[in-house]
Amino acid sequence: VVSEQSGAVQNIVEPILDVALDVIADEVMNGGTVVIKGFGKFYQQQSPKTTKRNPKTGEKIIVPSTYRLKFRSSKKLNIKEGE
Repeated sequence: VVSEQSGAVQNIVEPILDVALDVIADEVMNGGTVVIKGFGKFYQQQSPKTTKRNPKTGEKIIVPSTYRLKFRSSKKLNIKEGE
């Protein structure tokens, strides 16, 4: 789609997008934040460790904290209700 709309050849656009996505992933995985003006922000958020219960045995299980990739869209990108 990008190559069609920009008029660029797909074999030129695809490697550029691949590198851009790799850079975003690497930065966020290393604890950084990536902001693309007018689009949004990619960042990492830690979920706390929790205690769950095994439904079969009733045994308590400690689920360790994990990191999740989060994305917050820019105000410009947000679609207002009714539009």
